[in-house]
Amino acid sequence: RGIGLRVGGHRGASAAAPENTFAAFDAAVAEGAVYTETDVRLTSDGELILLHDPTLDRTTDAGGPVSARSLEELRGIDAGSWFGPSFAGQRIPEFEAFLRWIEARSPFGAAIEIKATGIGGRVADLAWASSARDHLAIYAFDAREIQAAKAAQPDLPCVLLLHLTDDPDAVLDRISACGADGADVPWQW
Repeated sequence: RGIGLRVGGHRGASAAAPENTFAAFDAAVAEGAVYTETDVRLTSDGELILLHDPTLDRTTDAGGPVSARSLEELRGIDAGSWFGPSFAGQRIPEFEAFLRWIEARSPFGAAIEIKATGIGGRVADLAWASSARDHLAIYAFDAREIQAAKAAQPDLPCVLLLHLTDDPDAVLDRISACGADGADVPWQW
């Protein structure tokens, strides 16, 4: 029995507010989404934050690699002004604060994309410990992150993301090899 079409916000309502900020997540809820997609990266001091790009250049008032900055440094960066003056002062969300935000909006959910190497298991553990865990899923292009997430929390849904250049005939074998619950295939297929 399927659940039907579910409307989600990509990086929040990223057409209405700066992506991967609480303003964008709030806008997704206001626009009627039932979940949001977001991206998790790692700081230089091992903390989990939400940002799509490997660098700060496109979506903040700072530059350089996210992985070269400590959490304390990232807390002072503006992640909203690039989108518009009314979003000045938006900050890069911390992953655990995002989980608390999701929990307060149950049954709103999240598709959590792993963007950094070596964090799949940790993200899965934090998601599984959340009271919102029934509305959370892990996504990753890197099969090793899916394997780590499934090793840490076998019952947490995990989805392998695929590129257009991937071999469509190898999808089922790739899903099986990493233990994913399914795959997100390119729409062109």
